[in-house]
Amino acid sequence: MSDFLPHDVFIDVLTRLPIKALVRCACVCKSWYSLFTNPSFITTHLNRSSIVNNNNLLLVRSRSSDDANVVHYSLLRYENGTLCDNAELELPLKCYRNPSLRIIGSCNGLVCLSNDLHGYQEELYLWNPSIRKTMALHQLRVKFQSHGPFMHTIGFGFDPATDDYKVVRIVYLESLDEPYDFGSPPEIDIFSLSTGTWRNISHFGLPHIIDERAPQTYLNGAAHWFANGLLSGNTCHLIVSFHMGDEVFGEIKVPSSIFDEYRASSVGVEKYQESLSL
Repeated sequence: MSDFLPHDVFIDVLTRLPIKALVRCACVCKSWYSLFTNPSFITTHLNRSSIVNNNNLLLVRSRSSDDANVVHYSLLRYENGTLCDNAELELPLKCYRNPSLRIIGSCNGLVCLSNDLHGYQEELYLWNPSIRKTMALHQLRVKFQSHGPFMHTIGFGFDPATDDYKVVRIVYLESLDEPYDFGSPPEIDIFSLSTGTWRNISHFGLPHIIDERAPQTYLNGAAHWFANGLLSGNTCHLIVSFHMGDEVFGEIKVPSSIFDEYRASSVGVEKYQESLSL
């Protein structure tokens, strides 16, 4: 690598560079490219990166004031009690003029997008703004064409044990006998970035109904959603979690005293510092 620096010092210096500098350096030679794409190097760089340790950035999606079909994605920085413009993020051309893309979540600088704000377009993307690349998650098992009407929710997160990013898709199919009845056990699939494939994990079971396109929050290795129903039809209020490593569902009860029948449908889960909030 270098005739002047010991190998471990050389690696230590490189892991402290910003991602854009590493992208340029990757073009120097094959050995550098191989180093920068090594999972061990990536993990070390992430642990030192401001993306991981800096919690005062906010990713915002907004429509253009000139053209409603154009959507902008911006990073805002929170400083001294004020939100300030930090950077304008540019989606690849094929996605840029798509007003139906919504942000599922972000983790370690990787963003999950879903093209599901209008109808059953059923397109999912992983987007790395730092290197301006996207990856389409094809071959969804449950689609409108094959299974009919449905409602769904999506979660995105990182499994630190395997250095793997995962997307979980929970789909409630409409009953054949009762229109607008989505009370059957859901179809559940999980995508692993390390393998580039989907797996059917519906057998794990999920006895709760999570609202259509419910916002998710990733915290401590798990995606979280607010749920306000049981498949049996009884009303309940709780937080449903999905652990990205163990690939199991959990639940966190919430005080019923803070809800009433008119407000529960508007409740969402958010991250406040290192805790969940409603």
